[in-house]
Amino acid sequence: MKLTELDPRWLIEGDQRVGFLFRSPSDQLWYQCCMFAPTPRAKQIKLLSLALEDLQARGRVQLSRPDFGWACRPDPALADFASLTLHPSVDGSAGGLWHGWIR
Repeated sequence: MKLTELDPRWLIEGDQRVGFLFRSPSDQLWYQCCMFAPTPRAKQIKLLSLALEDLQARGRVQLSRPDFGWACRPDPALADFASLTLHPSVDGSAGGLWHGWIR
């Protein structure tokens, strides 16, 4: 499955892409969130509520660990969802969601 098929959306702070979310391949009612730098949960929730008001009616979001950020290639400012690669894997298994690589 391609990331572009999972309704991916950028999370923007100011004019920078600070993360993104996508529908979980294992449960389409849920979105999984990836932040590019450690981000407190309260800040993640604020970014989601400001940018993605329509999600609350359509699904749920598994937040990123607040002490962790993914390395993104190419740089988030230059990436699109067809070319994005993350390291390490996205592990949503603690909440029963998808665990895998975005490449």
